[in-house]
Amino acid sequence: MQTGKRLRKYQDTNTVMSTDERLLKSALIFGANANGKTNLIKSLIMLKNLVVNPTSDELQVLDSDTFGYNKKNTSFEICFSMSDDKYEYTLEYNTSEVVLALMM
Repeated sequence: MQTGKRLRKYQDTNTVMSTDERLLKSALIFGANANGKTNLIKSLIMLKNLVVNPTSDELQVLDSDTFGYNKKNTSFEICFSMSDDKYEYTLEYNTSEVVLALMM
């Protein structure tokens, strides 16, 4: 995420320095109605639930929010920093199996 033009003058109070990057202390999601703000939050919650609460049974259906008869895999890719390390987590799955889980 990037700071807006008006917030750049507050870099010292609204950001923290992490190695070679300035990170925002907080961020806002804004946009017009029906532009996907709620879907972004829902997808992050879905990803969290898949990682924190794995299935307990091989036959249990994995949570997926597909539209209509879409048979494509659901995929997530998220990048984050912890301490001075950067990570990239990729997860791809369908309702019956995890196709790819990768942490770099």
